[in-house]
Amino acid sequence: MSASSDLPNTQVDELPARVPVSPCASPPVSPLRKRSTRIAVGDSTIAPRPLKAKPPRPVQVE
Repeated sequence: MSASSDLPNTQVDELPARVPVSPCASPPVSPLRKRSTRIAVGDSTIAPRPLKAKPPRPVQVE
């Protein structure tokens, strides 16, 4: 009974610890990089518009 309880506990601890670390750490890196690239592309297009809105702020500060 003791050995049975210890075995499942060790496996359960190792599984969740390795699962979130390896699979979770790897997949998020890929999607994050892909999302960053897509966001960067959208920002570059939206960047020109915000740039025009930025000048008015420094002008008011002066």
